[in-house]
Amino acid sequence: TNLVDWYPFVPPYDPESGWVVHHPWYYGENLVYPMADFDVALEMLNAPQSTLIAASALDQGEGNAHRYHLENGRNFALSISPSYVMQEQQVGDTLVRGYYFPQQRTGGQAAFQTTIEALQLYNQLFGEYPYPSLSMVEADFLHGMEYQGLYFLSRGFFDTYEGKAENFLISIAAHETAHQWWYGLVGNDQALEPWLDEALCTYSERIFYEKRYPEALDWWWFARINYYKPDGWVDSVLHYTEGYLPYRNAVYLNGARFLEDVRQSIGDEAFFAFLRAYAETYRGQIATGADFFALLRQFSSVDLSAITQQYFQNPP
Repeated sequence: TNLVDWYPFVPPYDPESGWVVHHPWYYGENLVYPMADFDVALEMLNAPQSTLIAASALDQGEGNAHRYHLENGRNFALSISPSYVMQEQQVGDTLVRGYYFPQQRTGGQAAFQTTIEALQLYNQLFGEYPYPSLSMVEADFLHGMEYQGLYFLSRGFFDTYEGKAENFLISIAAHETAHQWWYGLVGNDQALEPWLDEALCTYSERIFYEKRYPEALDWWWFARINYYKPDGWVDSVLHYTEGYLPYRNAVYLNGARFLEDVRQSIGDEAFFAFLRAYAETYRGQIATGADFFALLRQFSSVDLSAITQQYFQNPP
């Protein structure tokens, strides 16, 4: 049982345009989450003894009475199953847990280890993850999805895992972990400006391979990006793209190419200093593309107009 977006919440309010609410769409994300505190009480009756609960926070309850508290979170998700295998490891102040099905033990351990490695790396590069827990959950559906303190990883990636770093199980685990910064710590309008989290998370995969598995980086560029020959405007709006693949190619994949070109233009020192400052400056807020570029200009005087005109329909 997966419980996501299962409660009413108050969306952000823009003084100029009103409530920030978008129509659901066939793909992508349409919700915009302000920060909130969560107190969740859950009682399970007649559940199998083997039942485990993956949640956006640590369980502070006893017995069948489960109690969770999350401060300054975007949302609160739960996944409940009597079939999960769980392992955990402390990483600094964060308890990392992996939940997966027993027939996927090898892939589950690999995804769990990737989550740990990505968390450690992004802590160094983007700033410390401030929450006491992070859970990787094998999804019983063919989709990956990020939530505060928890992400789902498609069972399809586990099915095709071959024991190597050159695999989508590893790259998407790194991607979903990055969402704890790009979407979690720094929010954005996922319908109007989805590139602000998805392009950054896709490029975070590139950084993960560069730093942890450099021998697999060429594979990543080919299999994850260039194979699809991505095009389209990076600043595409969810509701105005012509299907999932054009949306993915423009926002995720071409978005990663855009960030690579920016990095090559301004240099590593300025690029990584900017990413860290972006995470710190807009922590707990809902950032915009204008915020992104205004802060970027503080870290480099390089003229990026040719790059933004190449990738953006409405360049800054």
